[in-house]
Amino acid sequence: MNFNGWFFNLGLLTSSFSYFKNSKIGTLLVLIGTLVIIIGGGWINVIGYTFLTIGFYINFKDKNKS
Repeated sequence: MNFNGWFFNLGLLTSSFSYFKNSKIGTLLVLIGTLVIIIGGGWINVIGYTFLTIGFYINFKDKNKS
């Protein structure tokens, strides 16, 4: 993975930490997805981005409407 991809995934991970108080499971899924993407390559990244998508869905779903 080149620096730009690594930096992008790090940004997704840090933005998920702002929802940690509301949804620990969603943040954990984003963390697992980021690790899969950084460690893996090729088609394994599909699994990582699936974890990211599900994690952010849980984070946004559990957020209180304001």
